[in-house]
Amino acid sequence: LDCNATTGFLYQEPIPEELDTFQWPHVEHMGKQIDLRLQTANTDTFGVFMVVDPQAEQGWVTACTPSQGVMLGYVWSPE
Repeated sequence: LDCNATTGFLYQEPIPEELDTFQWPHVEHMGKQIDLRLQTANTDTFGVFMVVDPQAEQGWVTACTPSQGVMLGYVWSPE
């Protein structure tokens, strides 16, 4: 997984008034440092909200599974 995000926060219910943000792609979850670009079937599931780089002309995200030769990408206008 990759994208042109800058900051993000973990999804919590209810959303707190002050968010504990992190810098893409590294987040601490349950005491572990996690690189969000590297997901596996054994990775704990948790929700993440990301903010696209405000200087970018386009937002983008890609996901791939090299062992399967599969890649999916999406590009959008931040406007």
